[in-house]
Amino acid sequence: AAASAPPPAAAPVAAPAPPPAAAAPEPVTQQKPVMQKLLILYGTQTGNSRGVAKELGAEAAAHGFEARVLGMEKWKELDFEQDKTPLVLVSSSTGNGDAPDNADKFYRFAKKRSTPPVFKGVPFAVCALGDSNYEQFCEVGRQFDQHLERLGGNRFLKRCDVDEVDGIEAHVHPWAEKLWPALKALKQVAPAQANRGAEQAAEAAPAKAAAKGAAPAAAPAVAPLRSLTVFHSGGLTEEIAELIKAEAAAASPAASVRLLAMAKFKPWLAELDAAAASAPQHAVFLCQTVENEQPPEEAGPCVRFLQRRTHAAGMLAGKLHFAVLGLGDSNLLLDRQTTAAKDCNQVAQAVDRRLSELGADRFHPRGEADDRTGNQEV
Repeated sequence: AAASAPPPAAAPVAAPAPPPAAAAPEPVTQQKPVMQKLLILYGTQTGNSRGVAKELGAEAAAHGFEARVLGMEKWKELDFEQDKTPLVLVSSSTGNGDAPDNADKFYRFAKKRSTPPVFKGVPFAVCALGDSNYEQFCEVGRQFDQHLERLGGNRFLKRCDVDEVDGIEAHVHPWAEKLWPALKALKQVAPAQANRGAEQAAEAAPAKAAAKGAAPAAAPAVAPLRSLTVFHSGGLTEEIAELIKAEAAAASPAASVRLLAMAKFKPWLAELDAAAASAPQHAVFLCQTVENEQPPEEAGPCVRFLQRRTHAAGMLAGKLHFAVLGLGDSNLLLDRQTTAAKDCNQVAQAVDRRLSELGADRFHPRGEADDRTGNQEV
């Protein structure tokens, strides 16, 4: 018999494949923080303003800003309206309130009435250097502050007036401590709010927090505020307008709050008439009285318009609910010992009386503040 064939050899068992090696972790790249741009312009004659500007520029990176420091002679290289870069302007005054040589052309450009609104939407702050031994103390900085606003800029911090008699650092350092938080606040709000309101609201927060300890009395139910227009005349009144806006936004988030210069009251009223609104509009008037019981230049058109005797007695009836806050300074009066806020707020008194005469409804009693006593009444 034939021998049987041997069984086939068993196939070799393959060794198990080793587990895949763990992927090496990708190196973590440290992202650089995004630096917000900042423009610092200086006008200088003796070098003091340039020194302040350079010092601010050197501090900027530590606060998250990429600062560009330029002399004002280079202003034509800049497109303020297009860039919308926050602007810090530092300028001294020379002689009898004259601009430094390197700032003269830019200064005249800003003051010209024919200059278009080239700073529209640009957040700005001004640091003015001067010597109180001269009558036109800090005049150039004051003028820049006024005209940048007139040309569309949004002041986000109150001007710093540096008296070289006291020492530059005594004024600049406290102001710079407010500058950086105010600039940082600009990143967190919409462009239309990119101004001093954020800083004013922040300063008011501690007082609000302290007041939370007491339970507020129950208030009667009122209709929600839909819109509010706050009229101001620049300077301190605009700062208070920003504070009111911040308070109103917190109390009535759905309300539309608008800030307008008092000079725009007449066209605002024309818009109101054209819209034929079904409900009265709410407005607050912040009225400043300056020397000789006069309104500031920015408020003059509104005051003169209201004083016209050709207006019908009820022209504002059913259209306007108003409140007036006056700001005066009894330091301008001869007898400071016996004067009070009521004696230095003639413009506010006249506006309040005239609005009522024209049929508008007063929704809050008139307030009057005195700069001599720190405007505590505000």
